[in-house]
Amino acid sequence: MIKRYRFFIVVVLIFIAGFSYWYWTPYGVVKTVKEAFYAKDDVVLSQYIDFKSVRQSLKNDVSEAIELKLAKIDDRQGWKKLGISLIQGLSNRLIDDVVTPVGIKKMMEGEDTLQKLSDALMLDRNRSNTKKQNLDSVATEQGSTQSKEKTQKKERKYTLSLGYLNNLNHFEIKALSKKDPNQSFSVEMTRVGLFDWKITRINMNHF
Repeated sequence: MIKRYRFFIVVVLIFIAGFSYWYWTPYGVVKTVKEAFYAKDDVVLSQYIDFKSVRQSLKNDVSEAIELKLAKIDDRQGWKKLGISLIQGLSNRLIDDVVTPVGIKKMMEGEDTLQKLSDALMLDRNRSNTKKQNLDSVATEQGSTQSKEKTQKKERKYTLSLGYLNNLNHFEIKALSKKDPNQSFSVEMTRVGLFDWKITRINMNHF
């Protein structure tokens, strides 16, 4: 009787340990991705990205944002459909170029591919904000290297919010910008098998 009781306890403990590891796997992946990002390790980072799914999700978001933006325009002369098709074609090409292992490598090497993609997707920015950012960028470049590095660090400060999304097979990371809400974004991961995860969606629309 005592042996059966001990065996039952061991089984329960093994189940709890296994479930705990299974439950906390996305947090470990987030830590690994974060470390790879700051270490500029594009090889490790690419292993956790489902590029095909991310590209398609971004294209869908861009298409929806374009249609919403152009819906306010008077289309008496029938130019709206042409404009939508042209803008979608350009944005899709940009996404195809950026959301690839090569694009990730360029971003890690310091090329401004991420900012280009962000600017293309955040379609509700007004021109005054864009001009202001350009002026700020010029002023920063004219400053000393030390002040520039400090400014960049401040601009990259985000508050992260982690948690499961809808079920235990989807996980969301929200990055809320402390300086500019327009720079906030979220990343969704999907479970692959029992313990592996892949980034399948990047939502750069404001929330």
